[in-house]
Parts: sequence; structure tokens; C-alpha cells
Amino acid sequence: PPPAGPVFCAMAASPLWDRQFVRGMEVLRRRPSSGLSQSHSEAIFRVTTRDPARIFSALPLVVHCWNSIDQTGSAEVSRDQFNKWLDRPVQRITAEFLDFAQMHNNGDGSQAIVEAIRDSFDFVMTMMSESFSKFFGDKVPGKRIHFGDFVVFILTGDLAPPEVSMAEIWQWALVPRAQVSTTTPVSPSKRPADEPAGDCLQRIEALLSHIGQQAEFVTDTKVCTRLMAGIDIAESLLS
Repeated sequence: PPPAGPVFCAMAASPLWDRQFVRGMEVLRRRPSSGLSQSHSEAIFRVTTRDPARIFSALPLVVHCWNSIDQTGSAEVSRDQFNKWLDRPVQRITAEFLDFAQMHNNGDGSQAIVEAIRDSFDFVMTMMSESFSKFFGDKVPGKRIHFGDFVVFILTGDLAPPEVSMAEIWQWALVPRAQVSTTTPVSPSKRPADEPAGDCLQRIEALLSHIGQQAEFVTDTKVCTRLMAGIDIAESLLS
């Protein structure tokens, strides 16, 4: 479903723009061992084009791997950070996986859990290696990747469209709509003090309609996020 109201950027029709997708992935990033709500799971599923059963079973462990790389919690990592993690001895990575599995399963260190981790080890490490090659194969100095870009690759096996900035989407999606409505600067109204409230609402609806006619031509993520934040404000005035 579109992430905002009756009017939205054409580029924002993608499931990547669903607030529930971003927030679900943030739940995992902050607490990989926690579960996902149904709405979060469904939003992540809509983005996923790889084998959903395999991806969903491995996703908490993959996100845990990201967190092991992103020690500062900045949601961005460099080539050196990623490469340093991949270069560690296999035994150390395996031990880390098993520790995470026990935490994920409330301390259960049963043989079944151990076997499950071993079964997914190669799959997870292949995805991590593929991610490194995809993002850092060009060896651009100082390049960093955002968690959102990493997630999109893990779920789809491909990069986000070049015109889409996942960092911008993350920033937009994690601001509560009520907060956007109350904290975004809005120019003082130029309408006369005695203008009927109904006329004012009609002007807002007309403006939203005009935005909708132009939105299909928006191809820049930053412009789209600002447009959608404006829609949030307008819709709060209409509600």
C-alpha cells in the first residue's frame, strides 16, 4: 500500500517506501533477537524477492552480522569495517553465531539449535560475501553503505534503484507523522482572519490535488521525502 494518504510520489509506490518496512527492519537492527509484528513481517515480505522462507529464517542472524560490523550503531559501514569482519577466522564467526542463537532462543543451546545455525552458516556467509562484492567491488575510496541499502540487497539480491536513496527513506520513515506535523516549519497563513474554515480546507485539498498531478514526475528521493512530509502536514490539517 502507498505509505501516505491519497496522494504520493509515483516513485513512492514501491514497497521500499512503506513505513512499516523501514520500522520493522529497525526493530531487527536494534534488537535482532526480538520478534516482528505481523504488519512489519508483511511489509518486509512485500520487498522480498528471494526465497522468503530461507530469508526470514536467516534475517535475524544477517542483521546480527551487520551489527557486529557496525560497532558504533551509526547504520553505516565502510569497506574496511566490512572487510575486517569477513577476514576473521571461521571458528570465531561460528562461535559468535552460536552465542547469538542461544540468546535468540532464550538460552537454549540444544543440539537442534546448534544444527540449525550450522545449516544456515554457509547461506549467511555467502550473502555477506556477496554484499561486500556488490557494494565495495568498485573499491571507491571512503565509500560507505547504509543499512537500508544492505537490507534491500539481502532481501532482493539486487541494489535499490539508482535514483533512490535508502538513507533518505530511512530518515523520512522513522519520524512519526504526528511529529512531522508539529515540528516542520510552516509559513504563517495569508488568509484573512474571517475566511471560513471550510474555504481553507478546500484550498488545502486543491493544493494536494495539484501536488498529485505533478508527483509522477518526481524522481529524486530527497524531493519525494519532502513532498510526502508536506502531505503528512496537509492531511493532519484536514483530519
